[in-house]
Amino acid sequence: MSDTRRKLEEARFFFSKLEEDVADAAFCYYLSAFISAARSVTWVMKAENRGNPHWVAWYEGRWPTLSEQEMFRRTNALRVRAVKRQTPAASGIVVVTPEPGAFTDELQAYFGPERVGERFTVTLAPSDEPHPTVVEDGRVSFICTADAYPVVDEFPDENVVDACRKYLQRLEALVDESDRSLSPPGGS
Repeated sequence: MSDTRRKLEEARFFFSKLEEDVADAAFCYYLSAFISAARSVTWVMKAENRGNPHWVAWYEGRWPTLSEQEMFRRTNALRVRAVKRQTPAASGIVVVTPEPGAFTDELQAYFGPERVGERFTVTLAPSDEPHPTVVEDGRVSFICTADAYPVVDEFPDENVVDACRKYLQRLEALVDESDRSLSPPGGS
């Protein structure tokens, strides 16, 4: 196994820990370890292959897309924070989506455009019984689904585990492309 693939395996290991339980107290440590290992994959790749002219030509000819550039910029900012300043701490976001039919005209008026960006205190409770949407005395009740996920400053609007998954998938594809570039054109 190449050094690059070993570093990629290290990143996969720490990513698997991220997926296990985002509520685990060790989540921030696994995030820091993942981002450090993952960000090192391309550095190891460069060190391992810099003497191969086919690889150098391939690597220098690559241009990341704008979305890749943004992902790389954010990921690097997270790595710089994790390695040079502090272990990143994730905060939680809860996205509440009303069930079809629950978002009545009354509820739409309550959550109107003038309240965009406003923070609300939300109490979630399981319910097996359907009940009507109620807006009364500044309180709202409606049937919804809720999705909670961790975010960090560098990815404020995205589940950080999903962002890490995308980054890992991009690295896996890059390592595969790199391996293919090590052979001269025509496979000889």
